[in-house]
Amino acid sequence: MKGCRGAFVGGVLAAAVVTLSVAGAAPARAAADDVTLVVCLSAPGPGQPGCLLNVTTTNQLTFGIVLVARSLASVIQPVRLTIQLPPGLAWAIGPTAAEGCTGTSPVVCSKQLGGEVGEATAGWSWHVVAASAGIYEIAASLATTEADPNTANNTSAFRVTVAPPSAAPSPPAAPSPPATPAVRAGSPRVAPARPKAGSNITVRVPVRVGSQLVRPIGVRCTAVIGRLRLAGTARATAGTAACVYRTPSAARGRTVRGALSFRAAGVLIRRTFTIRLR
Repeated sequence: MKGCRGAFVGGVLAAAVVTLSVAGAAPARAAADDVTLVVCLSAPGPGQPGCLLNVTTTNQLTFGIVLVARSLASVIQPVRLTIQLPPGLAWAIGPTAAEGCTGTSPVVCSKQLGGEVGEATAGWSWHVVAASAGIYEIAASLATTEADPNTANNTSAFRVTVAPPSAAPSPPAAPSPPATPAVRAGSPRVAPARPKAGSNITVRVPVRVGSQLVRPIGVRCTAVIGRLRLAGTARATAGTAACVYRTPSAARGRTVRGALSFRAAGVLIRRTFTIRLR
């Protein structure tokens, strides 16, 4: 009997999920004793493991399997189970010596069929882990002590599909911080347009953040005529940084070279200028 596509006779697997019971029972004998082997996925839940009928897919990399041997003639006898995991499957909670099991690949386990009066069953329940999603075939076979008229149902090639684990929904993306408007500063503007030596010169730089006029801070003014430094008075209004310089009357025909610097919205701005005095 291959896989877990049918139900046990006599009510052992009469529903979609059945429970194993392997308590001791009185010996019995039959001339023709047919022993069956079923391999299936274990049903979740408390108590003894159950068998999921007609279920061959799991979305967990680690999952349980159940193997059930049953004598249809209720003959109590020793049986020997051999189970082989395919490449990609490994034991998570596997066979132990306490269960009468030896070896690793394959594993051989010996147990006696037993149960309630009129029954003779044996069960094994283990957990395996898959290296990745895929299709895996677990091979198992059962050797009996008494003669078995139908050995075809003593083997099982249980094929299980391990589907990719369900992906958890991605957390919502954090909102992007609002974009900081760019600071824009224009070119220096000189007033008067044709300054004369001995007069005051005002140099202004327009400044905005985005489309908004902002008041600059930390305005600094520097200027020289040759090696002579000119004192500058800093001014700041909404949208403008300015420096006012007093030029000497003897500087006719000379060139004033200077710089105006300030901060706006945390950005340092510096503009230079050159002025020819009349």
